[in-house]
Amino acid sequence: MSLDQVNAQYGRERLFRVTKGSLKKVVPMGMNTQDLIMNFGVRETDCLKSSGADPLDCSFRRGFFVTEGSCYSRVRISGDRAKVVSLRCSQADSSSSESSSEEVRGETWVYNPFVPREPMSTAAPFARGNDIRPERAPIRGDNFSNHLE
Repeated sequence: MSLDQVNAQYGRERLFRVTKGSLKKVVPMGMNTQDLIMNFGVRETDCLKSSGADPLDCSFRRGFFVTEGSCYSRVRISGDRAKVVSLRCSQADSSSSESSSEEVRGETWVYNPFVPREPMSTAAPFARGNDIRPERAPIRGDNFSNHLE
């Protein structure tokens, strides 16, 4: 159920599949009602979102720019019904302040952390006259290039 919401909101072109998961806590909420608090990781698969395939049948994508995420979910179980109370995901392996999260309560999504990640653009070529040429560098006459004098 939480994976369906992750794929509905976060999946751009491809489906996500759970890589690992754990049940952190069961919170009794009343008669025959409890909340399950779970953490799980997701990774993009080879299946297109438009294919309608079950993510469990899809292989994980390989490569450097494959999107991965870490999610926290609270699911309310009441009798034989289940409902996602909250879902929060963030990009995995992100240590910068640009990492972000999104939370859903009911059907309201606030922010999407899985922004498209593209390779950095290549550096501009040297302008003529600014070339680095070792033959123009002065020769010091010693063997220590990084020695402080």
